[in-house]
Amino acid sequence: MFWVAVNPAVLYVVLLVVGVREPERAPGRRANQSHPLPNLRRLGRGYWWVVALGAIFAVARFSEAFLVLRLQQDGLLWDQRGPRATFAAGMGFGALALAGLL
Repeated sequence: MFWVAVNPAVLYVVLLVVGVREPERAPGRRANQSHPLPNLRRLGRGYWWVVALGAIFAVARFSEAFLVLRLQQDGLLWDQRGPRATFAAGMGFGALALAGLL
């Protein structure tokens, strides 16, 4: 199953190597090497609110990761029981969601 995921990755790397070209720079002209901190200060309040909200959501999911590790340690995760059990659990959750019970 892993090899199915490798095919698009290899295709994209080949596309990057073959299809993407760096634009030519005028001779004697240097690349823009400005420091990023002044540019960060120019970003608006909306951007920083989105960043803060994303950080809060990331922290909120941090404890969930420990729960998943504990379930994996105890052998209670569905993915350890095989693809059929994972499919059955997904279909069950889908049926409950369609019925409005979840």
